[in-house]
Amino acid sequence: MRGIGLLAVLVMLTACGTAPAATASLTRYQADATVLSNPQHGPQLCAFVAQSLPPQCDGPDIIGWDWNGVQHSAQNGVRWGEYHVVGTWDGKSLTLAEPPRSARRHSDAPRDRSRFTTPCPKPVRGWRPVDPAKATDRAMEAALARAQKLPGYAGSWLDQSYLEEIDGYDPKDRRYVERY
Repeated sequence: MRGIGLLAVLVMLTACGTAPAATASLTRYQADATVLSNPQHGPQLCAFVAQSLPPQCDGPDIIGWDWNGVQHSAQNGVRWGEYHVVGTWDGKSLTLAEPPRSARRHSDAPRDRSRFTTPCPKPVRGWRPVDPAKATDRAMEAALARAQKLPGYAGSWLDQSYLEEIDGYDPKDRRYVERY
């Protein structure tokens, strides 16, 4: 499974609905996330963080970032840190609307799992595939690839926490994973 760094980006950039393009740039988004730059790219809001040293990541560019204004780690030309960022989204990059500040540490965060669930309201019929035959890894990859090509695409949120509600579900058994 990919890094938890994606969760912060998705909570910030993913909406349960969509805003018209004309008003999207006026909306402020915020997140606690890793910001990283390296010799290949400037500051980016990390969608995925490789837990190497120095870390590596990929995500949208951040406009208006100044490493001189924040405490950060640095190694081999890579700069990174955990920050609370607030900005506007143009479909490709986040433009800072406020100076970044230190992110809330994980030890300060609530200890329950609720912060790792979807920000969207639960559907009337619950979180179940509409067509189980199309709820496959291959279909998911195709849907994500298609979504990434949409104008204004910012990120995707995949939440399978409903699986924990199924009696006898075993996430280590591939048969259960594919069935549900």
